Amino acid sequence: MCSQDLDTQTGKIVNIEDAVYTKCIPMSTLVYSEEHGWGATFTGITGIDEKTSVKFNGKLELMDARLLIAKLIPAAEKLISEGKSPNQ
Repeated sequence: MCSQDLDTQTGKIVNIEDAVYTKCIPMSTLVYSEEHGWGATFTGITGIDEKTSVKFNGKLELMDARLLIAKLIPAAEKLISEGKSPNQ
Protein backbone atom coordinates (compact mmCIF):
# COMPACT_ATOMS: atom_id res chain seq x y z
CA MET A 1 0.00 0.00 0.00
CA CYS A 2 1.17 3.47 -0.81
CA SER A 3 1.72 5.75 2.17
CA GLN A 4 0.25 8.67 0.23
CA ASP A 5 -2.99 8.49 -1.63
CA LEU A 6 -5.30 10.91 -3.39
CA ASP A 7 -8.56 11.67 -1.61
CA THR A 8 -10.98 11.46 -4.51
CA GLN A 9 -13.56 13.58 -2.75
CA THR A 10 -11.32 16.55 -1.88
CA GLY A 11 -8.55 16.05 -4.44
CA LYS A 12 -5.94 16.40 -1.69
CA ILE A 13 -3.07 14.07 -0.89
CA VAL A 14 -3.76 12.05 2.25
CA ASN A 15 -0.89 10.73 4.36
CA ILE A 16 -2.25 7.48 5.73
CA GLU A 17 0.50 7.48 8.39
CA ASP A 18 -1.11 10.61 9.87
CA ALA A 19 -4.36 8.81 10.67
CA VAL A 20 -5.19 8.82 14.34
CA TYR A 21 -8.07 7.58 16.38
CA THR A 22 -9.25 8.22 19.91
CA LYS A 23 -11.71 5.39 20.46
CA CYS A 24 -12.37 1.77 19.65
CA ILE A 25 -14.28 1.29 16.43
CA PRO A 26 -16.94 -1.40 16.80
CA MET A 27 -17.67 -4.22 14.44
CA SER A 28 -20.34 -3.47 11.82
CA THR A 29 -19.05 0.08 11.26
CA LEU A 30 -19.92 1.13 7.71
CA VAL A 31 -17.10 1.86 5.27
CA TYR A 32 -17.00 2.87 1.62
CA SER A 33 -14.33 2.02 -0.94
CA GLU A 34 -14.45 3.03 -4.59
CA GLU A 35 -12.91 -0.34 -5.43
CA HIS A 36 -15.26 -2.52 -3.34
CA GLY A 37 -18.30 -0.30 -2.68
CA TRP A 38 -20.07 -0.39 0.68
CA GLY A 39 -18.83 -2.67 3.42
CA ALA A 40 -18.80 -3.12 7.17
CA THR A 41 -16.06 -3.95 9.62
CA PHE A 42 -16.31 -7.62 10.53
CA THR A 43 -14.10 -7.15 13.56
CA GLY A 44 -13.66 -4.06 15.69
CA ILE A 45 -10.58 -1.85 15.62
CA THR A 46 -8.68 -1.32 18.85
CA GLY A 47 -5.32 -0.20 17.47
CA ILE A 48 -4.22 1.98 14.57
CA ASP A 49 -1.48 -0.45 13.49
CA GLU A 50 -3.59 -3.60 13.34
CA LYS A 51 -5.30 -5.32 10.45
CA THR A 52 -9.04 -5.82 10.51
CA SER A 53 -11.55 -7.75 8.45
CA VAL A 54 -14.08 -5.90 6.34
CA LYS A 55 -16.97 -7.61 4.56
CA PHE A 56 -17.75 -6.31 1.06
CA ASN A 57 -20.60 -8.07 -0.79
CA GLY A 58 -20.23 -11.18 1.36
CA LYS A 59 -16.46 -11.42 0.88
CA LEU A 60 -13.99 -10.71 3.68
CA GLU A 61 -10.98 -8.49 2.97
CA LEU A 62 -8.14 -8.01 5.44
CA MET A 63 -7.24 -4.32 5.56
CA ASP A 64 -5.02 -1.95 7.53
CA ALA A 65 -6.92 -0.18 10.29
CA ARG A 66 -5.04 3.00 9.37
CA LEU A 67 -6.60 2.97 5.87
CA LEU A 68 -10.07 2.43 7.28
CA ILE A 69 -9.68 5.27 9.77
CA ALA A 70 -8.07 7.69 7.30
CA LYS A 71 -10.24 7.05 4.24
CA LEU A 72 -12.95 4.41 4.21
CA ILE A 73 -14.91 5.35 7.34
CA PRO A 74 -14.85 9.10 6.51
CA ALA A 75 -15.97 8.29 2.93
CA ALA A 76 -18.96 6.33 4.27
CA GLU A 77 -19.82 9.10 6.75
CA LYS A 78 -19.71 11.68 3.95
CA LEU A 79 -22.01 9.65 1.70
CA ILE A 80 -24.44 9.05 4.56
CA SER A 81 -24.49 12.80 5.36
CA GLU A 82 -25.42 13.38 1.70
CA GLY A 83 -28.38 11.02 2.06
CA LYS A 84 -26.72 8.13 0.25
CA SER A 85 -26.76 4.81 2.05
CA PRO A 86 -25.71 1.25 1.28
CA ASN A 87 -29.35 0.28 0.70
CA GLN A 88 -29.96 2.75 -2.13
